[in-house]
Amino acid sequence: MKRFIVMMGILAITVMFLVTWHFTNNLNITKEDATKIVITTLPESETYKRSYTDVDKIGKIIEYLNELSLKKRFTENPDEYSGMTYIITISYKDGSQNVVYHFGNIFLRENDGNWKRMSYDKARKLESIIKDNPSD
Repeated sequence: MKRFIVMMGILAITVMFLVTWHFTNNLNITKEDATKIVITTLPESETYKRSYTDVDKIGKIIEYLNELSLKKRFTENPDEYSGMTYIITISYKDGSQNVVYHFGNIFLRENDGNWKRMSYDKARKLESIIKDNPSD
């Protein structure tokens, strides 16, 4: 019985490791000190270009980003994909910035970090948030 409990403990730890190895829960971007968000695109498009200083609009973008479930490990190669990239620049009171690249509604990268994969259904919500929230 003792051996069974030990084996179950090892199995549980292994499963937890594998889950965290593949997923990171969110970006954990703070919105309290955010003062501005600028959204541009590549290729450039005036349709999606935005600038927000309104606290509620900043909050909507940051909440959206933090709610994404991102895979750290995936088989696709971002270099083999094409599509539009939203470049989301978050500015803070202390003058620092955080840049998030939202590519092709499938990949996301924070600053110079590694690409992560996101769910297409959740990723495409950014477009509606942008359309529903014109620049300040």
